[in-house]
Amino acid sequence: MTANAIAYASAVDAAGNVFVTGGFTGTLTFGTISLTSRGTNDVFVAKWDATAQTYTWATSGGGTGEDYGYGIAVSGTGVFVTGTFQSASNANLAGQALPGAGDRDVFVVKYLDTSTGHTPATSSVATGWVVSSGGPGHDYGNSIAVSGTGVFVTGSFTSGTGARLAGQVLSGAGGLDMFVAKYLDTSTGNTPATSSVANGWATSGGGTGRDEGYGIAVQGTGVFVTGKFTSASTASFAGQTLIGAGGYDVFVAKYIDLSSVSVANGWATSDGGTADDAGLALAVSGQGVFITGYFTSATTPISLAGQALSGAGSSDMFVAKYLDTSTGNTPATSSFANGWATSGGGSLNDQGLSVALSSKQVYVVGLIQPFVYFGSLFLANAPTGTIDFLARLTDATLTPLPVRVASAASTNFALYPNPTRTTNPATLTGATPATTGQVLDALGRHIATFPTNASGAATLPAGLVPGLYVVRVGAAVGRWVVE
Repeated sequence: MTANAIAYASAVDAAGNVFVTGGFTGTLTFGTISLTSRGTNDVFVAKWDATAQTYTWATSGGGTGEDYGYGIAVSGTGVFVTGTFQSASNANLAGQALPGAGDRDVFVVKYLDTSTGHTPATSSVATGWVVSSGGPGHDYGNSIAVSGTGVFVTGSFTSGTGARLAGQVLSGAGGLDMFVAKYLDTSTGNTPATSSVANGWATSGGGTGRDEGYGIAVQGTGVFVTGKFTSASTASFAGQTLIGAGGYDVFVAKYIDLSSVSVANGWATSDGGTADDAGLALAVSGQGVFITGYFTSATTPISLAGQALSGAGSSDMFVAKYLDTSTGNTPATSSFANGWATSGGGSLNDQGLSVALSSKQVYVVGLIQPFVYFGSLFLANAPTGTIDFLARLTDATLTPLPVRVASAASTNFALYPNPTRTTNPATLTGATPATTGQVLDALGRHIATFPTNASGAATLPAGLVPGLYVVRVGAAVGRWVVE
């Protein structure tokens, strides 16, 4: 039996391995690995190994109802997933039964990547921990981010049902409300026996309509969220009332993670037009808060990050930048400013679904229905149906990302210049002496090998196509940007 499947989110670890989650019905195959659903729809999580260039493990969970994985994040060997499951359907995730509180509930789960090699035979996944949250209504976990021991989730819950998130009851303002919740990964090891979770804090935002959080990112003590809210419903986020322009509008909010059990309001802003607009994903670097999503083109012009966007058709994708100008960790010292905004699309439905930052580049992935324009670029292929797109923008104010080291023993691992011009070589120092290193592309495909000398230095090859690469020497892994 073949599967009806959809992937909702992916994450990449320091070694370039790709982890993906979503939902499926039937039998779903990842390379040589097959998963069979228990009910109407089950959650799946799978790993694509960057070295082997194939799927090396996959796992599923759920019950007899509809269960979906909507968000995924990776930290070390931990793979964290959030989504929704149908209560009272004998749902089982990561080996643990989840009875739920009623109708649909939020789940947060930690899997352990216990692989010892790069083949399916040497790759494995184990249960870390799993927790469920919610009330007797409809509750969804849509996006997840991890920082240190903090596991941060945003989504929506049904107001007035006594929904409990991260151990705290949230009353809400009406309809569906947005929530932000922090859980604490209190694990002491990489085995099921040494894995544990505790409640942190939770807060909500919204009004009397339908309000949902779709994207979350964490930087320092700042927890940044974007989504949509119903205009003219007296919606409040991070302690600030947002009126909106009509239909659904975009919100961007900053909360302040004060401690493991307390949160404070930062700032919030709204944008959009008189019809439906939404922020679907978010990324943060320095002062820059970047969001992507969609806006209804027919209600032009609309305003995003202080800039009017006209659009081209039914709905268009956008990328907008806001500036976190906060000077402290209190509401009084929290502030923001508008940055810039741009859009792309055609006469049909187009939307941005994910945004990522690398060096001075802003990458956006989403769905379009050609024909579409992205500035002066025109996409005319596949005149019928919906296709994926990948777009790149340059923001000259972004700070280049440093090399990320995956091995604590390799603290001197350094790569410079980074970014590197495609015509110039780069120098690597602090690596394992007299060995062979690898250059992989952003999809984990092998591009080149290079030798390190007796002092652990190497010259990386010139002439590569501009893009994001992974440099690996033994257990040390770094990101390399070629422009």
